[in-house]
Amino acid sequence: MYIYINLERYQFDELFCDIHSRDTFLKVKLKVLEYLQMWTGNKTIVPPYVCIDFENLHRAFLVNQDGHKIISFAFDFTIKTVSPDYAKDNLIRSIHYYSTYGRIEPRNISEAQVILSEYSSSENKTYNELGFDDEDNIAPESYRLFEFLLFREDGYIRYDYDVQGYKPRLHPINHFDVNYSEPSHYKIGLEHKIDVNGFMSVVDKKEPCAMLATKPVNKSTKKQKKKNGRKKQK
Repeated sequence: MYIYINLERYQFDELFCDIHSRDTFLKVKLKVLEYLQMWTGNKTIVPPYVCIDFENLHRAFLVNQDGHKIISFAFDFTIKTVSPDYAKDNLIRSIHYYSTYGRIEPRNISEAQVILSEYSSSENKTYNELGFDDEDNIAPESYRLFEFLLFREDGYIRYDYDVQGYKPRLHPINHFDVNYSEPSHYKIGLEHKIDVNGFMSVVDKKEPCAMLATKPVNKSTKKQKKKNGRKKQK
């Protein structure tokens, strides 16, 4: 089952900001956790929206108004709801860490955002130099949540349908942007437009693996390299 959250304008602006660094990414991920607490059941799904798969893919999918931009990243949490029927009025009962013990309270999400704000404003982006003391009254579990997000793998992939930026072979109209910062960022071109379901099938390990059209290895070049290697040994 999926949890869907229709986004208000202010929520859309927060989630579809320009992600270019660790702190901007963590801000988006914490906002998803914040908005998740407002969920009251899967109503009529109207884009823009967030789709969370916390049972199979363990991913969040952020879909804009026309489906031309879909952001996805790892969702390292499990969710318990008041009712097993997601299509009716419902509420989030609790949020837990995925693959490790621990429950996340609303206070932890809010205080993790405070920690992130301090981290973002620090000159060297060094976590162990953040200046909190006892008067700030930040719970240990809030530090744990922030550290959990800070040191986990992001799994960030963004689908773009981009006509304006089109450049043959360099910037295909349909493409994935993998990772969000330099020098790790790169693109994978797609032959056709996809929707969120197509995106899910690409990242689902239970589905047939997507294949890239790659250049074949030049056998003559490999043989020549081996010959050169033998000559150097002599």
